[in-house]
Amino acid sequence: MEVKNIMLKALMMEVKLATRPLQLMIRALLPIIITLLLQTPLTRAEDQAAQPDGPSIKFFEQRIRPLLIERCHKCHSEKKQRGELRLDSLQALLNGGESGASIVPGAPEKSLLIQAVQYRAELKMPPKKRLSDREIADLAAWVKMGAPWPGETTGEAPVAKTGSSSAYDAIVRESGSFWAFQPLSREPPPAVEKEDWIRSPIDRFILGALESRKLEPSPPATPETLIRRIYFDLTGLPPSPKEIEDFAADTSPDNYEKIIDRLLASPGYGERWGRHWLDVARYADSNGLDENIAYIQAWRYRDWVIDSFNRDKPYDEFLRAQLAGDLLQNSDPQSDYEDKVATGFLSIGPKMLAEDDARKMELDIIDEQVDTVGRVFMGMTLGCARCHDHKFDPISSRDYYSMASIFKSTKTMENFKVVAAWHEYELPTGEQAELQKVVKAKQVEIDTRRKTAETEAEKALRNTLAPYLKGAWELLRFPALVPGKPGEAVAAKIPAAELQGRGILVEMEKFQRKEKDLVIDTTGYGKGIGVLLSRANAAAEFDLDIPRQGIYQLDIRHAAAESRPIIITLNGDRKIPGVAGEITGTWYPDTQRWFPAAAIRLSRGRNVLRFERSGGPIPHLDKFFLSRIEPPSGPSSPAPEKNRPLVIEVEDAPRTTGDLVIQRDGNGEGIGILASTKRASAELELATAEGGYRLLKIRHAAKESRPVRIFLNGKLAGEACQQVTGGWEPSSQRWFTQGILYLPAGRNRLRIEKLDGPLPHLDKVSLQRIEPGNAAARSRDFYRSAPEIARSLGLQAELLSAWKSIISRNPALLQKLDEAAMAGLSTGELASALGEKLLAETTAKSAEALGSALPGNKRQVLFSMKAREEIAALEKAHAELKKKMAGKLKVMGVREGKAENLKVHLRGSYLNLGEQVSKGFPRFLASFSKPEIKTTSGRLELARWLSEPRHPLTGRVMANRIWRWHFGQGIVRSTDNFGRMGSIPSHKDLLDWLASMLIDEGWSVKRLHKEILASSTYRMGGGLNPAAAEVDPGNALRWRWSRRRLEAESIRDSLLDLGGQIDRKMGGQLLNAGARAYVTGTASKQNTYEAPRRSVYLPVLRSAVYDVLQSFDFPDPSVVNGDRSTTTIPSQALVMMNSALMDQAAQGLASHLLSSDTADSLALVRQAFLRVLGRPAIDDEENHWISMLVRLEESYRKAGEKEARKKAWRSFARVLLSSNEFIYVE
Repeated sequence: MEVKNIMLKALMMEVKLATRPLQLMIRALLPIIITLLLQTPLTRAEDQAAQPDGPSIKFFEQRIRPLLIERCHKCHSEKKQRGELRLDSLQALLNGGESGASIVPGAPEKSLLIQAVQYRAELKMPPKKRLSDREIADLAAWVKMGAPWPGETTGEAPVAKTGSSSAYDAIVRESGSFWAFQPLSREPPPAVEKEDWIRSPIDRFILGALESRKLEPSPPATPETLIRRIYFDLTGLPPSPKEIEDFAADTSPDNYEKIIDRLLASPGYGERWGRHWLDVARYADSNGLDENIAYIQAWRYRDWVIDSFNRDKPYDEFLRAQLAGDLLQNSDPQSDYEDKVATGFLSIGPKMLAEDDARKMELDIIDEQVDTVGRVFMGMTLGCARCHDHKFDPISSRDYYSMASIFKSTKTMENFKVVAAWHEYELPTGEQAELQKVVKAKQVEIDTRRKTAETEAEKALRNTLAPYLKGAWELLRFPALVPGKPGEAVAAKIPAAELQGRGILVEMEKFQRKEKDLVIDTTGYGKGIGVLLSRANAAAEFDLDIPRQGIYQLDIRHAAAESRPIIITLNGDRKIPGVAGEITGTWYPDTQRWFPAAAIRLSRGRNVLRFERSGGPIPHLDKFFLSRIEPPSGPSSPAPEKNRPLVIEVEDAPRTTGDLVIQRDGNGEGIGILASTKRASAELELATAEGGYRLLKIRHAAKESRPVRIFLNGKLAGEACQQVTGGWEPSSQRWFTQGILYLPAGRNRLRIEKLDGPLPHLDKVSLQRIEPGNAAARSRDFYRSAPEIARSLGLQAELLSAWKSIISRNPALLQKLDEAAMAGLSTGELASALGEKLLAETTAKSAEALGSALPGNKRQVLFSMKAREEIAALEKAHAELKKKMAGKLKVMGVREGKAENLKVHLRGSYLNLGEQVSKGFPRFLASFSKPEIKTTSGRLELARWLSEPRHPLTGRVMANRIWRWHFGQGIVRSTDNFGRMGSIPSHKDLLDWLASMLIDEGWSVKRLHKEILASSTYRMGGGLNPAAAEVDPGNALRWRWSRRRLEAESIRDSLLDLGGQIDRKMGGQLLNAGARAYVTGTASKQNTYEAPRRSVYLPVLRSAVYDVLQSFDFPDPSVVNGDRSTTTIPSQALVMMNSALMDQAAQGLASHLLSSDTADSLALVRQAFLRVLGRPAIDDEENHWISMLVRLEESYRKAGEKEARKKAWRSFARVLLSSNEFIYVE
C-alpha cells in the first residue's frame, strides 16, 4: 500500500504544480487515473492482505478458521505438510506449496485454493469429500475481502492456549477500568442553567452536555409533528386526521400523557415493539442456511413476545423465561405453556440441518446460542472465543466453553441426523388438561396394581428359591465360555472364493421369513451382489443347520452412509443390540465392508437368527458369515484321550415301564430310538469307577416340546429335553447339554421319565467327567449358559445371573450348595439342607436379586396370569384415554438434556481437545455474583445471573436498546457490542440513570417509555442549528430530533391502513406449509404475503425474505440485529411507485376520500394531506392540487376513461403516498 500512497501523493503534487489548462485536464482525468491506480496489482501479495476490521474478524473466526481447522489442517499444518503446503497461517497461504501461492488476496478467481475447492482445477481438495456450496462461497468471500487474518502474518502459527496468554492477561488488566464492566454509577442528574426546559431528569443529562459545549436544544416540534412521531414510534401506524386535530386543539396539561397511556395500552404497541425484539432474537419461520425447512411452530414465540410487551412483562422475567422457562415450574397450565413457548428463543436460530458431521452440527448450534445470548442480553461477542481467547474483551476460551457446557446440557434437537429434527413440546389444550387428570388417575391405578403384582411376584420368588439356587450354582461352578465382541472380522481376511469352505456363508436375501418393510435390491444399491434394505422398520429370520455345537463368530457385510444399528435375536431369547452400526461412506456396493458383530453360542442342529430394526430403515445388508471359535485349553483340563465321554444307547436300557417302543426303522432307522405313545420311563445302569461331576447330554428329536424328568439314584435331578429339533426323523436328532450331575463311585441309576404324555425320540445319553472352575471343559461341547439353564428349569435368565452374583459373595451358601449337589439332593430337599438361619438370610436376598435383574417394567414376566390380564385391561383403558388427547399443541422450545462439561476445543476443533471446564459464566463478569449451578444444564442459574440487578451489562444493554428504538441511535451506537471494540457512550451517566430506573421500577419497559416520551428531549423539533451542526454533525449530543425513515413494516402497514385494507386481527400462523416442509423460493410465498395482516405476522423465511420488506432494509434474520440500517436503493422507489401494494393503497385511499360526505375538492385535499402526511396542506399545495386534479380528470375523460374523477384522485393519492415526506418521521 505504501507504493500506491506515494504514487497518489505524487500525482496530487503534479496537479498543484501544473499550469491552469493542464490542471483542468488532469482534474478531469483524475477519477479515472485513481481508479486504474487502485486496481493495479501490487508487487507483494502480502501487501494486499486486508487489515482486519470488526466484521471481517467475526467472519474469519466464525466461518473461515473453523473450516480450515476441520477440513484442511489434517494434511496441511505444522505436523504435516502434504505438497509442502500449510494452511494454518496467512503467511503460509501466501507462500503456498509445490503448486505456488494458495491465494491472491482480493482475487478469488486467481487463487489456487478456490479453484481446488471448486473442483475446477486438476487439483481437487479436499480429495475425499467436496466442501459444501456455502463453505466454498465463504472461502471465496474471505479471499475477496482481502483474506483478513487477525494477529498472524507469518508462517508460525501461534500455540493455542486457554486463558494464559500474556496478550489475554493484558486485556483482562485493561478491562478492569472499562466503563461497561463497572457497576451502575447512579449519578444524580447535573444542574443546568435553562431550568424551564426540564420535564424529566433525562433532559438534565442532555442539556448539561449541550451547555458544556455552549449549545442549545432545538425548539419543540409542532403538535402535528409530535403526534405523528408518537404514533409511529409506539404503534407503527399513522394517526387519523381526527386524532391529529383533537391533539392540536387540546391545550390541557395532561393531554400528551393521556395519548401516551392510550397508545401504550393499545394492541398495536406490542406488535410494534415486539417486532423490535424479534430483530434482536433473530426470529424466523425457517432454519435457513441449507434446507430452509419450516419452523411451523415458531409463531408461538413471536406471539408470546408481542403479548409480553403488551402486558409489560418485567424485563427480568422476560429474560428468564426465554433462557429457562421450562425450569420455572409454574403450576398453572397456561403459564407453563407460555414459559415453554418462551424457550423458543434458543431454538429459532439458523441451523445447518443437513450437516454430515453430527458433532459439528451440534457444536455449531451451541455456538450460535452462546453468541446470541451474549449479544442480546450482555452486548458481548462471546462467539469470538470459540477458537481462542477473545482478542479484545476479557472472555477466555475457558469462559466460552463453560457457557457452551450449559447449552451442551440443554436438549435443543431431537437428533443430529441428516436432515436433523429440533425438539418440540407436546402440550395439552384446555379440554385435554382436564382429561389429563383422568389419565394421571388411571396411571396411578396401573402403578398401584403393578406394585401389588410385584409384591406377589417377590413372594412367589421366595417359593422358587431352590431352583434358582441350583441353576445359579451350576452357572457359577461351571461357567460357559462366551467371549466378548470380536475385534476384527474373520471374513475380511479370507478370500471371497474360500468363504463357503471356511465357515457358514449366508446371503442376506435368502431369508426364511420376513416382517414389515423389507426389500431385496439387485439393481442400484445391490447391483451385482443383492442386498436387503428397507424404507422403515424391518426384520428377517434365517434357519441355520449348525453341524457342531459351540461358540461362533458372526461377521456381517453391509454398507451405510449413516449409522443404522440393528438387533440380533438368537433362538428367540438372547438379544444382541448395536450390531452393524458402522458407517462405510455410501449406500452403494463399492463401499460394502465386513464387520465383526458378536460371538454367539449355537447348539448343534437348527438355530434361528433374527435381524431387525425398529427405529427406522436398516443398513444395506449383503451377507453374514459364521466361523467356529475353538475353545482354549484350561491348564487343569485332562487330555482328550483320558476323558472320553461315556455314551449309552437309550434303547438298551435294562429297565423300562409304560408304553415304550424301540424303533430301528422309520424314525429310528440306522440309529435305534426309544419312543412311546403314552407315559413311560427308562432306567440306565451306570458303573462309576471314580466319583465326580458329569456333564449330561442327551441326543433326541422332537417336532414339539416333550420335556422329561431326570432321576439319579431315585432322586429328582431336574427336567431335560425341552428343546424342539424340527422333526421326528433321524436327521433331526440333536445333542443337547441337559445339566450337571454328581455321580458317586460305584453303581448309579439314571432314570428318564415322562408321565404326562409320550416321550421325545430318545437316541443316546452322554456323560463326561468335568471339574468345577473357570476354564472350559476340554470337550466337544461347552457348559450351559444362563438362558439355557433357565429354559431347562423354567426360570428367568436375568434372575439366575443375579443369584449367581449373590452366591459368589457368600462362601457359606456356596459350600452348602456344593454339598447338596454331591449328595444329589433334589430342589425339594435343598431348603432343609441349608439350615433355618442360612435359608432365612438367603430368602431375604430375593428383593436384591429382583431389583438388579429385573428393574421397573421388566418384572412383568414374573407376574401371575391374573395380574397380567388386569394390568393389560388398565393399560388398554389408559391408552384409549390418551387417544382422546391426540392433537396436542406442539411448541418449539428447549428442555434439560444430559449434564455434560465440555473440554476446551483448541482452535475451535472438537478433534483437538484441551482441559475440561465446568459449567459457568465469564469469570471477569461474574465477580459481582457467583451462583452455584444446581440444575442439570445451568440455564436457570444463567438466567438468574443475567437478571441480577447488580449485573453491569443487562440493564445498560436493554436501556440502550429502548433509547435506540425511540431515537434511531443508541447512546452506545454499537447496540449489540458493549465490549472494547464497541462504541463509547455519548452520555454514560444518562445510560446508567436509565438502566437504574429500569431496574428500580421493577424492570418495567412501559415505565421507561413514559419517562423518555415525557421528556423535552423527545419533543424537540428537527430544525437545523448551524452552530450545533458544526460542533456535532452526527447529533450524538441530541441537540435536535433526527429525521428517520419508517421501517419496512411501518411503510407496508401504513399503506394497508391508509388504503382501508388492514386486518387488525392479532396472532396466529400465516405460513402456508406443513411441518418440516421445504420453504425455499418464491413458490412458498403464494397466498401468504398478500394477506392484509400487520407485517409482524408475515412469515420470515431465511434466504427467502419477502421482497417488499427486504427492499426497505429488513434485517438478516440469521443474526442478532438491534440497529437496523437505512439505505437508499432503486428498488425502494419501484415499490413506492409501481408495486401492487402501492396501487391498492392509492386506490383504497382515493375511494375513501370520494366516499366522504363532502364533494368539495379543497376539503378533500386538506383531508388527504392530514391523513397521509400528518399535517395541513399549505396554500400553494392546495392551489396546485386543485388545479392539477381538474387537469387530470379532464385528461382521463378525453382518453375515454369511465371513472375519470376516481382515477384522477387515485393519481393524487399515489403521489402523496410515494413522497419522501410520507415515509419519513420528523
